Amino acid sequence: MTVWRRRPIDGKPVELGIAIASADALKADGTAARAMGLDPEDIGYMTYMQAEGLGNLSLEELVGETIESVKKDLGCTAATRSRKMAGVK
Repeated sequence: MTVWRRRPIDGKPVELGIAIASADALKADGTAARAMGLDPEDIGYMTYMQAEGLGNLSLEELVGETIESVKKDLGCTAATRSRKMAGVK
């Protein structure tokens, strides 16, 4: 389950129907971002964490369904989403 739009308070719930688990929290977050149609390398904290060696965004060693088979594009990029949240057009 994720929330589409601005934030959980006024967002629309979207059922993804998947479970993601990893000993590498960044890999899990990156996988979740991809499942929502976002590029994890466009999400600031993910890029910074990988650069600092605090995790890995690669698709190596993933098991289970392919991301393409579970992906639900929420209709915006991470950058667009950030601008919308900040009220910038």
